[in-house]
Amino acid sequence: MAKSQRFLRLVILTTILSMLALSRCPTAASYNVARGGISVRVSPTYITSQVSDGDLIGPIYVSNTGSLPLDLQGFIYEGGHDENGIPVFSKPIKGEDTLTRGVSLTLEPAEFTLMPGESRPIKVKAHVTPTFSGGAYPIIVFQGQPLRNTQPREPSTSARVAVLTLLTVEPNTKQDSVSTSASIESVVLSQDPVDKSVTISAICKNEGNIHTNLRGTAVIKSYLGHVASVTTLEPVVCLPGYKRAITARFAPFDLDQGIYIAELFVNAEGTEQLSIPVAFQVAENGMITTIDMDLALL
Repeated sequence: MAKSQRFLRLVILTTILSMLALSRCPTAASYNVARGGISVRVSPTYITSQVSDGDLIGPIYVSNTGSLPLDLQGFIYEGGHDENGIPVFSKPIKGEDTLTRGVSLTLEPAEFTLMPGESRPIKVKAHVTPTFSGGAYPIIVFQGQPLRNTQPREPSTSARVAVLTLLTVEPNTKQDSVSTSASIESVVLSQDPVDKSVTISAICKNEGNIHTNLRGTAVIKSYLGHVASVTTLEPVVCLPGYKRAITARFAPFDLDQGIYIAELFVNAEGTEQLSIPVAFQVAENGMITTIDMDLALL
């Protein structure tokens, strides 16, 4: 169990760094993990590609940057995320087992040896079911251990690195389609007691079949409809079938005593959703005293 938890924490860390790279300019990057005298580097740390059945993507360059000869093995995991964007991993996909979203990957080769300072390109082959279209998000993990008969092969003397993928499969027929849509499932409003700034957050679900960028605006209006403040939602990536929290913070400003309404306008690749208005009451000191989804209750 402890070994499994250490592995999960390490893969989560490397994948978060990969996600951060996705928010920047899409150029190749590398990531290095050093542990117990073992050092492994991969480049790139993420792959975005449109694929068809049998396509080769990559290659991924795996490098032994440590001082020990290494045996390396590649695994494919099915990826996802929680509401805060932290990656969630399933069990490894074996052989050519198909991922839930209709795509599987094989590594060529999946097992290999690297001497210190040596690098090797690894080809990645996509296998797509005939009826699938949309997005798939497998995670490629490489595990390195000391070469057999050279060092004790304890679980602690191994290192793992991960490569995130965002794969798109175009529809084969007019009946199939790639769709992007999102729904807003809940809205929460809060206020900082120190600077009186207001934050509004929503849980959004990707109802489409491909990853989407959630972005948009948040508005605070007076009871009579006059706009008091507008701000931008922090954009996030959401995988199909998963939920993400999206948040906007209004800069500190003076709210007069009265009733206000907050609204979110969330855009998923051109499709806009309006949240249920959140009504709140502000006291004379500028602090929110009551929050309710039903304006009639204020």
